[in-house]
Amino acid sequence: MNKKTSGYYRDEFNKMAWIYDPAVSLIGAIFGGEKRIRRKILRLADIKVGDKVLDIGCGTGTSALIIARDVGDKGEVVGIDLSEKMLDIAKRKIDRSGFHNVTFLKANAEDITYHDSYFDKITAFAVLHEMNHEGRINTLREIYRLLKLEGKALIADYDLPEKIGGILLTGLLLRMFEGETARDMIERGIDSEIKEAGVNLRIVKKESILCGAGQVLLMEKQGA
Repeated sequence: MNKKTSGYYRDEFNKMAWIYDPAVSLIGAIFGGEKRIRRKILRLADIKVGDKVLDIGCGTGTSALIIARDVGDKGEVVGIDLSEKMLDIAKRKIDRSGFHNVTFLKANAEDITYHDSYFDKITAFAVLHEMNHEGRINTLREIYRLLKLEGKALIADYDLPEKIGGILLTGLLLRMFEGETARDMIERGIDSEIKEAGVNLRIVKKESILCGAGQVLLMEKQGA
C-alpha cells in the first residue's frame, strides 16, 4: 500500500538468527518452557478452526506453528518479519512440519499488503518494543485496519514492573538484549500509545507475565 513508514529496523536480527531459538528456549526454560508460555498466552486469543491469523514479527515461526495447528486446514496463518534469515528458519520449520496453511512474508508491520478487515486474530509477541515510537503507532493503526469487527489482537511485550523480581529481570533483559526503543515503549506504555494511535481497540484482558516484567494485552476491534 506504500504508506509512509518510520524506516527503523534493527539489523541485529539477521546476525543473531542462528542463535535465536536456543537463546529464547534457554530463557523460557526458567519460566517453565518457551512453548508452554506461548501456548498459555495464545489461549487468551481463543483461536478457532478456520480463523485467519496474522503473526506480526513472527521471527523463526514458533508461534505460527502452534497457531497453524489451532486453525486447521480451513484456516490461514500469515507470518511477517523483516529479517530474511529469521524467515528462512521459519520456512524450514514449516517444510518439516507438513502444514500447508502457513505463509511467511518479508513485510513491514507498518504497511501490510492485505485488505481491510481480513484477519480474525492478530498476534504480536515481543515485537512492538523493537520499533521506534512512530513505528509502534503505525503498527497499531495497521492492526486496527486489518482486523475484522470484533476481531482480537493479542500483544505480549514489556511492562513497567512494580515488584522487585520484575524490576531486576527487566533491567537484566534491557542491558543484555534491548535498545532505546524498548525503554521508550516501557516509559510511554502501550495503553497510552493505543490512545495516541486513535484506534478503537478495547482492552478486554490484561495479564502480567515474567514476574511483572511482561504483559499480555487482549484487545477487541470496536466500530469507529
